[in-house]
Amino acid sequence: MPDTRRVAIAQISAKPKDLDYNTKKVIRLIKKNSDADLLLFPELILQGHHHKPSAAYGRESIDVGTLEKLQEACKDCDAAAVVGGLEAIEGNHYNCAFYIDENKIDRYIKTHVHWTEKFTPGDELRCIQTRMGKLGIMICFDSAFPEVARCLALMGARVFAVIGVVPSEFNEKYMTRRLQAIATNNQVFVLYANKWKRGQYNGGSCVINPRGDITHQLGDRQGVLRAVIDLDEVESWRKEEKIYQCRRPELYRRIIESG
Repeated sequence: MPDTRRVAIAQISAKPKDLDYNTKKVIRLIKKNSDADLLLFPELILQGHHHKPSAAYGRESIDVGTLEKLQEACKDCDAAAVVGGLEAIEGNHYNCAFYIDENKIDRYIKTHVHWTEKFTPGDELRCIQTRMGKLGIMICFDSAFPEVARCLALMGARVFAVIGVVPSEFNEKYMTRRLQAIATNNQVFVLYANKWKRGQYNGGSCVINPRGDITHQLGDRQGVLRAVIDLDEVESWRKEEKIYQCRRPELYRRIIESG
């Protein structure tokens, strides 16, 4: 039997600085798409803003109560989701991706902060055990660093969840090329959720298979992209093109030394 999983990717808009409204919207979509094994939401969707938090944004930080509401929704309908949100701790602002299901709440903090952003970077790559198996998580600009993707693949991730708030001025084709390279070079599925707002964020959320093909994609509109992926495709492609057994890590020290 094929090792299939159902995925849903929410390409949606949000109200700036309205944690309550955005949380309710996310919960409605979780309940509506509860048959999916994983539901993916964009970066910072809970606060509805992008990359320049001020001291006042601490008041909009995701809190235990909000996380509990999201988990309760997942428990009620046996769902699992990755949701982007801002978390403020002792004056630091963290750009987080929260993995939530009926049993646990886990988080990844964005490690590669764009030069226009004011977030405190995280210092750990995360590969989280989920219904999809091991799930590698990246937030937007993280995807520009091939070292991140390769590390997540070596940690055992066969599926990557990439959440973003990519503005319209960064042409969608560049992000798509980057994600296809991640999928092809690491022989993994890539699930990508981008925010949408007409004239500001042009979406492009998609599913990319381990050979780098875009199998499903939303255009410039709000909506939920649904797809079924077969995880057996990862192993079959890795048997056909044996990348991992041909690696020579002793040659790659320059990556660390040049830092």
